[in-house]
Amino acid sequence: MAALSYMVTAAASSYLVRRSIDLGEPITVVGINYRLGALGLLSSKELRDEARMRGEAGYNNLGLHDQRVALQWVAQHIHHFGGDGSKVTIAGESAGAISVFAYIRGEVPVAQNALLMSCARILPCPVDDCQRTFNTLTDRLGLRTAPSAQKLAGLRSLAVKDLQALVGVGVAQLSEDDNFFTRLGDNETWEGLTAVPSWIHAIMIGQTRHENILFAQRWAATSAKELHEELSSLHEDREYDKQFFEAYGIKRDSSHAELVSALEACTSDALFSHTTHSIATTHLQSATNSSPKVYSAYHSQDNAFLFYYPQVAGRSAPEDFVTTAKAFSAAFLAMICGREPWESVGVDRRFMSLCGTKPTMRPQSEGLDGRWLGLVGSPERLEKFMKSIELLMKAMTYAMALPLESE
Repeated sequence: MAALSYMVTAAASSYLVRRSIDLGEPITVVGINYRLGALGLLSSKELRDEARMRGEAGYNNLGLHDQRVALQWVAQHIHHFGGDGSKVTIAGESAGAISVFAYIRGEVPVAQNALLMSCARILPCPVDDCQRTFNTLTDRLGLRTAPSAQKLAGLRSLAVKDLQALVGVGVAQLSEDDNFFTRLGDNETWEGLTAVPSWIHAIMIGQTRHENILFAQRWAATSAKELHEELSSLHEDREYDKQFFEAYGIKRDSSHAELVSALEACTSDALFSHTTHSIATTHLQSATNSSPKVYSAYHSQDNAFLFYYPQVAGRSAPEDFVTTAKAFSAAFLAMICGREPWESVGVDRRFMSLCGTKPTMRPQSEGLDGRWLGLVGSPERLEKFMKSIELLMKAMTYAMALPLESE
């Protein structure tokens, strides 16, 4: 029986397990919990030195270390639960997908297949930048000149909520770490996956059509005039602005709704679409592009459809939701069990559109790639294109600072 290791709790996995049984291809699902935020991603010389004094490796990414230990446990012991340690698939969405990709970029075998849903363009931070973050936190505690042991004791004395308040609103990031993934070579990008480990048999990767609509609160609260001004001043290149505005349908007289739609589209493309496209297509440059298979599935691809939740696959769910959930879960289970869910992206540069009553293989020109590929033809143009992420970071900071609605 194949095993699936998912980078979140597997409390709701019973629907997918039942689906696999109904299809005659039962799987075992393992949910992996790991340290998050500062507990899992804060790194510094002080922490590494302390760990090495204890005879430990001194990892920069403790959250990834938690995951790796769990995945190695699955490979060694899942047979006690009816699973097969030689048929493990790792899967993750958003931050979980970034974790999965980190393993694909590494050298330690942890699985045979991988599913990445909504993998964002989050690059590992340089070690020096991570050290500055640590120093800022200890400075806020008045421990700038304190010995290392006192700095660590001060941080550990804080309750988790107080530590999070000290860190503030932000997105924790991976650190460069040779224990987990190799450094980038010349002219190589983090998402440019030109060398896939031999232990990976198949990769399925995709995104949803409207990734960043969750963070539209700031845009909704900002006037059309201000939004247009932000977009106009983003690149400081009039000719590039002209092409960018044309690609996203931005005009001088665009309505507020049209500008919000354009912002959602361009930020989603910069953070998600480019990464999805790059991981899927740059593998074709590999000398052995027959294995692993790389499958690109765009649009309605998220946890609810993957795990076959009743809300999207039950009797009262809309027909197009049920069809999408059936198609996506069946395709994923096929990959886990060693069968091709659809043709590899390398066959004819087509992708699977799982959205609606008829899942369809579509040419690349009909996907989200069509609106942004012409904007990134060189490193300089790519850098300009990625400035859209600055607008998203403002929106995310605004959204995360909003008070939670009372239940």
